[in-house]
Amino acid sequence: MAGFEADNNIPRVTRPPFFASGTVNNGANATITFANVTEQLIIDCTSDSGSGNVLLIGVTTAGVGGTSRVALTAGGRIGPIDAQCKQIVLAGGGGNMGYQITAVLSRIPSDQYPDITTANGFEGV
Repeated sequence: MAGFEADNNIPRVTRPPFFASGTVNNGANATITFANVTEQLIIDCTSDSGSGNVLLIGVTTAGVGGTSRVALTAGGRIGPIDAQCKQIVLAGGGGNMGYQITAVLSRIPSDQYPDITTANGFEGV
């Protein structure tokens, strides 16, 4: 079988994948922090501990606790979203909610990217 080592002796990874899954409890927040800034996100709500509960999704704790958020029921999906962020904040609304995050990361380290907050001039977060 032919190898490609000679042609690709130093491969350059420019869009590494990121995967996370878990459960966020009712009334609690879970912050998923990325080491590098995202380029694209998909968020799935994988489970629900009861009927009528929602997974709340935003980029700040204040946004998830207020109105700058989206809500998914079990089986729902948001994305793909082409957006740059360094964290996602999730909350269980009414029950314990399962989630799964798939992201494409850039090579920009998160600590070199501004916080996406209202105080820094961003609306709807």
